[in-house]
Amino acid sequence: MNLNLSKNMSKNLITVSEKMQVAEALMIMKSHHFRHLPIINSTNEIVGIVSDRDLYKALNSDEVELSQIMIKDIYKFDIKTNMKDIVDKMIKLKISAFLVTQDDETCGIITSEDMLQLLAQLLSESNIGMTMLEEFLQAASEISKGLSNAVKNPNIV
Repeated sequence: MNLNLSKNMSKNLITVSEKMQVAEALMIMKSHHFRHLPIINSTNEIVGIVSDRDLYKALNSDEVELSQIMIKDIYKFDIKTNMKDIVDKMIKLKISAFLVTQDDETCGIITSEDMLQLLAQLLSESNIGMTMLEEFLQAASEISKGLSNAVKNPNIV
């Protein structure tokens, strides 16, 4: 299992203009099956990011440009950053996407979905997932037996 950021991020970064309308940006997201979209200005600099939730909230408004709803404080990680540090930041800041940079140039995006896919891989490649499931089922069985005994013998406390 490779815990390298470059192996787990999305590299094909699709960006759109800050002048784009919300409905058009949502169509682009749907057609590419992703939930975060970096926004660029007229000089092709990334100046913001929107999520599908941001777009859905603004969808009923008339002719809203992305520049009006985008998040301007963009968090970035260097491509050499440890994956645990990224997860810790995502949890601490409650952010579901970070841009990835290499030599101060944006080269990708890492999202909470990418992290969940990595977790699923880790669990499937190890016994920890099954062990946790077995422990849960055993505990549930013991609780069920205890409840069953309590119903059969209501005087037992």
